[in-house]
Order: sequence, then structure tokens, then C-alpha cells
Amino acid sequence: MAEFRVLGPLEVWDRNGPVRLPSGRARVLLAALLLNADRVVPVDVLVELLWDGGPPTPGRAKATLQMVVTRLRQSLAGVDVVRTAGRGYLARVEPGQLDLHVFRELVREGRFSEGLALWRGAPLADVRSDLLHRDHVAPLEEEWSAALERRVDADLAAGEAESLVGELRKLVDRYPTRERFWGQLMTALYRADRQAEALAAYGEVRALLAEEMGVDPGRRLREVHEGIVAQRDAVRVVRRGPDVVPRQLPPDVGTFTGRAADLARLDELAGRDGPVVAVVSGTAGVGKTSLAVHWAHRVAASYPDGQLFVDLRGFDERSPLGPAQVLPLLLRALGSDSPDTPEEQVARYRSLSSGRRMLVVLDNASSTEQVRPLLPAAPGCVTVVTSRDELRGLTALDDAVPTRLGVLAPGEAGDLLTRLVGTRCAVEPAALAELAGLCAYLPLALRVAAANIDHDSTIAGYVAALRTGDRLTELAIDGDRRAAVRVTFGLSYDRLDPAAQRLFRLLSLIPGEDHGPAAAAAVAGLPPAEAGRLLNRLAAAHLLERRAGRYTCHDLLRLHARERCEAEDSRAERDRAVRRLLDHFLHAADRAYRAMTADRPALPLVEPSFPPDLPAFADRRAGLAWFDEEFTGLVALVDLAVEHGLCAHAWQLPTAMWGVLVLRGNLVEWERLSRIALAAARRCADPYGEALSVNTLGSIRKFRGDLVDALEHLGEALRIRERIGHTPGVATTLDETANVLSRLGRLDEALELHDRVVALRRVHGGTGEATALNNRALTLGRSGRYAEALADCRAAIDLVTRTGDQTHVGAMRETLGRIQLRSGDHAAARETFRRVVELGEVQADRRSVVQALLGLADAHRHFGEPDHESRSLRRALEIAERLDYEEAQRIRDRLAESAER
Repeated sequence: MAEFRVLGPLEVWDRNGPVRLPSGRARVLLAALLLNADRVVPVDVLVELLWDGGPPTPGRAKATLQMVVTRLRQSLAGVDVVRTAGRGYLARVEPGQLDLHVFRELVREGRFSEGLALWRGAPLADVRSDLLHRDHVAPLEEEWSAALERRVDADLAAGEAESLVGELRKLVDRYPTRERFWGQLMTALYRADRQAEALAAYGEVRALLAEEMGVDPGRRLREVHEGIVAQRDAVRVVRRGPDVVPRQLPPDVGTFTGRAADLARLDELAGRDGPVVAVVSGTAGVGKTSLAVHWAHRVAASYPDGQLFVDLRGFDERSPLGPAQVLPLLLRALGSDSPDTPEEQVARYRSLSSGRRMLVVLDNASSTEQVRPLLPAAPGCVTVVTSRDELRGLTALDDAVPTRLGVLAPGEAGDLLTRLVGTRCAVEPAALAELAGLCAYLPLALRVAAANIDHDSTIAGYVAALRTGDRLTELAIDGDRRAAVRVTFGLSYDRLDPAAQRLFRLLSLIPGEDHGPAAAAAVAGLPPAEAGRLLNRLAAAHLLERRAGRYTCHDLLRLHARERCEAEDSRAERDRAVRRLLDHFLHAADRAYRAMTADRPALPLVEPSFPPDLPAFADRRAGLAWFDEEFTGLVALVDLAVEHGLCAHAWQLPTAMWGVLVLRGNLVEWERLSRIALAAARRCADPYGEALSVNTLGSIRKFRGDLVDALEHLGEALRIRERIGHTPGVATTLDETANVLSRLGRLDEALELHDRVVALRRVHGGTGEATALNNRALTLGRSGRYAEALADCRAAIDLVTRTGDQTHVGAMRETLGRIQLRSGDHAAARETFRRVVELGEVQADRRSVVQALLGLADAHRHFGEPDHESRSLRRALEIAERLDYEEAQRIRDRLAESAER
């Protein structure tokens, strides 16, 4: 197993020893990815780091980044760590591979000396990047200091004051303004019976801070000094009343798994000055209490004055506990009686916590009012609040720091099941992975599932029951309502107001993994502002999760919402909600397509049942971006329209998606949607929709190379369009028929049809005529009539340029490049294809970019430029694979041929 080391000079080790790493930007790249291991680092962030603040030409920099990635991968050889992911890259490391992760785990376990021993010097000392060191390495040094401080605290608590004095004197010399080290030095001196030296150390740091920074020592340091002056222990202060040390934490969860980042976040908070409040929030069953208790046990030694724990019952079948009920419990735990009035109780609680280093866990809170009086004000105290609500009031007014807990990562969920179920997991790895997914990676569901698997049954058998049965019913344990997923979700739902409950239910009707605010407003028939308010309420209650302006929830919550919807909303109301949803997306898709292309024929759209709040699209890129964001949901909406018998929506929605389906090039999905559209149009007895769908199927068959079948579909479309007198449609079908005949080699027939289409479209001019000229140019080129073909190409480009419609320019210039190649003008073709690539990247026309890159590869091959040819093919393959183009395999074959030459 490979090892990666960043706590010192950058190193990679494999089974043969150290791996020789490249210098320069590749080294910076590897360092940046390892510091963010297992998280995607966007390309823009990497570009900024590699060029230390900003390259002169961002576009060129991104291309260079790809070469840097390639060089790094080559140098790492068999060490598979750098992965392409989304719009960036990530370093995929396993547990124990990265020294930074090992260090953090050891610190969390309280094994400070072992963790600190991993540091070989300044982090990434041999990586040259000012920006990387400023923004990414500097926080690591703070982690080192915090770990060292905690190790010294532990040594002090173990009675090793005398032996620490020398080390602490070196630390204050190295970090003269770090007051924590000075406080520890003073404490060590005091406990070593060197009180005069302790007081002298305080005088020294006070003078230093005044001279260097113009400030007095902080409150914590002053309290240490006051304790020494008053002949009191510098850490444990003598208090009024009996010396009671509460130890109220529930037992730790022995099978606690994962949550490394969340534990590190709590570790970081605990090292801050002043009273610290952390709010751990998350959906029902996500493991908030387990995290808080597990972390509390890990750091309990750092809070020698006690650990308090209260279940506030905020989301419980029992009545919640208010401050008036909780404060007497806390006071008794601290050895005090309880005054009569709430004000006196709060005052005494804060007086007793003053001067203490105490950890307080307030579990299962439902509101800020329930929590705020229970917060100790002493600087040595840390309070962890867990809640299904975000409790943003604590963040706003009490400086609470939020930690939002999500479901486990798939690997963590598998690890938890393995720990719970045992060795059978190794025998049934596929069933284990499916079980984790069916449990939505939710810790409560995973634990219930593990408990329900009988020792005599297989994991696969239980998985089959979950897959085919009532999943929420299966995820329960008889006789224990707290171990029933449905009951746990219901407690959150019951806390909502009626409007939020209704929206939560209706959101289950929206297909796809996530949705935007507009979809929520449409399905509920609400004004956007009201829908937004309710979405925020659901997100604050962790019944939804916000992700980059969109909303989602895991599968089990969605099942619960659907159950509630079917139980509480009538079939008529559900049908109306689905109709509103389809109306919104149909009209929005049509508007987005119109922004993408000026020659889009008007569709006879169904009238919306509710006034949709439609997005505005400034240009082609905006329309395409909307389609990219909504595409998965749009595809699912077509199936939803069929399910609800809305045949007009079922054929119009795929038609409104035509432009993006062409660009995506996924012919399987496109054909499936087109066949649904055809069946729906026939069911509606709509010849316009039928002809359009049949014509589209003909185009798809052409793309697939099934040219005879394409002619049959196009012939049927032509007959329908001529029958209903749809002249623009006739021209479109004739144009496509001519293209197919041209590819079949029936060039004279094709040219005859092309001439007819040009004449038909010339009546209206614009992009329709330009498209007809471009298609005729292709056939003229195949006929060897290059001069005429080039003239048609240039006339088509001139037409769309004058109209200002840039939609088809890329495809038309790509045609120009192909004819230039055929005619032997390879230099001109190479330049044309380069322009098409640049234009396609600007306009997000990825299909034109792929075709132009293939043409560019042909030109490079002619000029004997194998490296440039391979680079063009690799870029084309990357886009084709990302968009699932069917021609990706053809590009792979070309790459293999290129490599063999």
C-alpha cells in the first residue's frame, strides 16, 4: 500500500521505497490534492494555486493543468491516487495512507505524542507555492500547535510539571505571543513549587505583549496569574461548596465509525479561547448523539472539572424538558441546591461553572429558548448541542459554531455494517453494498438493519425483503419505538407547521435526486417567496438538504414523505400537483430551447393550469446551463407524464428537450424519449406531434447509421406533414431525407432534394436557409464539387452571422473544415477546426467541439504530427465519455490505431 507524507517534505512511498516526484507545478498539484484528500478540488482553485494567484491566460492555464496532471500520473506510475471527478480532481487515499489523516486520528484518540512524532519538519517545505503555504499549510501548523498544547495539558494533569518546564521555555521563546504556552509554563512552574518564577514569567509576557502588540494578556492568562497570586492551583480553582466533579456522559458507542472531518471540526473548536458552543445538527437517525458522546469521551481528560449530559427530549414522544426542569438537575450535579426563581438558577449555574474546565452536552434540543439558559459562560467550558434543527439563533446571538451532519459516505456505511454484522460481510460484499444503499447510508437504519439480520439468514435475504417490501416497516425493531425509522422521522414531521408539512409531502412527487425552488413552488402551487420560506424551514429542520441552491433528501425520507402524501393528500390533489409541475417544466424547457436557437419552431404547448414562474434566459449558454442542471429530472418527468395519462405533456416535453438531446448525443435515451413521445402523440390523436416524433426517430436512426430505417421513418413523417399542410415541417423532413440519401451515396437524388429545400427555405431566409445551404455543401463535397461546396458553406456562415444567431455556426464551420480536408487544403482545415473548438467552448456546443477535434486529429495526421493528433483525440474522448456519447468507442479505436503507428 502506498504512503503519502505531507508533514514535512512531500514524499510518496510504494512497496519499492520512495517514489521520485516531479518538480514545479506537478509537485504543487499533488500537495494541494493531498491536503484536500478525498475531496474534489475544482479546476479554478488548482489553476490559482499552480500559478500562485492567477495565470496570464486562464484558458491556456486549464489546458496546461491537464498536462501537469498527466505528467504527475506518469511519475506516480502504479500509485493510483489522482482521479478526475466532476469539474476538478481529487486524491483518493485509503485509511492509514496519508500521514496527515493518521496524525488527526491519533490526536482524536488522545495519543498526542504519537501524532506529533509524525511531523518531520515544516509541512511541504520543499513545495514552492506562496498561496498554497498561506491558505493551506498555515492551518496545519496551527493544528500542530493545538495538538502540542493538548499534549502538555495531559502531561500537566498527569503530574509531570517539573519535566515540562524546559520544553515550555523553548516553546515560549519560539512562539513568544502564543499565550497558551505561557499559561502552561506558569502552571508548570507553580506546580513545581517555583511560584516566584511563575509570577516572573507573567511579568515577562505582559511586557512583551505591551511592547510588541500594544495589548494586555488575555483573560485566560490573567486567570492563571490571579490563581497563582491567590495561592490557588492554576488549573483547578477552589470553589464555594463541596468539590463535586460530575461524570454524566452516557457509554461511548463501541462501533462508532467514520466522521473524521466532523470530529476534527469539534477538536478545532475545543482549542479556542472563551466559552465555546457547537451545534451538531442533522436529520433524524443520522447519529448526532453518537458523535457528541463519542467525541466527549475522547476529550474528557481535557475537562477535569466534569462532564454534564442532559437529554432535552426536544424530538421525543415524551414532553420536552425546559430550562426550569433542567437547571435544578445541573445544579445538583455540581453540588448545589436550586434557588426558587429561574433567574437565580441561571446565575448560580454560571457562578458554579466559572473557573472550571467543563464539558456540557445538551442532547436533542428543539429550540434556542430551550438551550440558551443552559450555556455556561466560563471561558474554560465547551458546550455541544445536538438537534434536528439548525438552531440558527444560537449562531446569530451566542457565537455558536454549526456542524451539519450528513449521512455516512458509502465506504463508512459499509465499515459500520461490517463491524455490526461480522465476518459474513466478507462473503457477501455485493449484498452488503446494496444493503447500505437501501438504508440510505443513514446510521440508525444501518444499525436497525444489522440487528434484524438473523444469524442463520443471509444478508442477501434481508436485502431482498427491503427491496421488494415496505422498507420503512422492515427498518424497525419490534417493541422498541426508538429503533423504528418511520417513528423517528414522524417526530420531525410532527414538529412542522401545516404549510411546511404540506410542502414536504408534495415534494415527494418531484422525480430526480434534487430540485430547485421553482419546482417546489410549482408542485405546491405557491408564490416563489412563500415556497422559499418553507424550503428554508424544511432545510433548517434537516428534512431537506441544501446543495448549491438546490434541495434534496435521502431515499428513506423521500419514502416517508410519499407515505404521508398518499395518506393525507387526495388523489385529485396529487394529480393537480403533478400537472402544475409538468406545466412549469414544459414551458421552462421550451423557453430555454428558444434561448439556445433562434429557428426553433413554435410548439402548440398546453396551457398551464397554474401561472408558472418561468426563468429568464439571457443567451444560449444560460439555456444550456439550465438544461444541464435539470436534465435528469426532465427525463423522469416524461415518465411521470405517461404515468398520469398526460399525453400532451408526454410528447411535448421530449420535443422541447430536442436541442439538448442532440448536444448530449446519448442516442439510447433520446430514442427512448422519442418513442414515448410518438406513442403519446398517437394516443392524443395529434398528427403534428406524431410527425415531429417520427421525424426525430428518423434523425436518430441516421445518427446510428441505420440509413434505410431512417428513410422509412422520414417518409412516414413527410406523408403526415404533407397531409396536414405543415410546410416548415415538410422542408425539415426533406432536408433530413437528403442528408440520408447523401450518406447512402445517392448523391444526385440528394442534391435534387437539397435544391428543393433551399428554395423552400429561401422564402423565409435566416437560419433555416443557412442550414439548408450547409447540408447541400456536405453533399456537394461528397460529389467532389469542392468550389460549389465551399461557396455554400461560406454563404451559410455569412447568413447566420448577419442574423446574429450563433447557434449553428460551430456545425457550419465544422462542415467547412471537412470540405477543406476533402479538397486537400489541410492547413486551412486545421485552422478552421481550431476556430470551431474555440467557438464551441465559448458557446458550450460540446458536440461541435468533439467533431472539430476529430477533424483536427485528421489534419494533424496528414501533417505527421502524432502527438498533436493523440492530444486532439484524447480531448474528444474526454468530452464524449463525460457526456456518454455513443461514438466514444470509435474515438478509443482511433486512439489505439494512432498509438500503433
